[in-house]
Amino acid sequence: MTPPSSVTKAAAFFIIGTNSGVWHKKREKKGIRVKLLWSQKLRYRKVYLKDKKFIEIKFLESDSITPTSTGIYADKVFTIVWSDRPILTLIKSKAIAESYRNRFNLLWKQAKK
Repeated sequence: MTPPSSVTKAAAFFIIGTNSGVWHKKREKKGIRVKLLWSQKLRYRKVYLKDKKFIEIKFLESDSITPTSTGIYADKVFTIVWSDRPILTLIKSKAIAESYRNRFNLLWKQAKK
């Protein structure tokens, strides 16, 4: 998944789960900020993002890792199931995006650096 062409650097992504290095290169180039919430089990991967710009990462106490990522930006929510053939679901709804963003912010407050 790459940042949509309509996303500007004023936008911010909020992502629960993992994402690809290619995505980060394109996001960085556009100046897009991102906050990531990862499981403690993924803490070792933080080193791969240490040189990336416009990024904040926090870790949830949960040790579970799921093959999905959920992202929120503007009035959109996307879920990606990482499988042999990734599946992407995109929802465009201001109300749903706001609900997911509120949930993300709640988890962000509970997470640790």
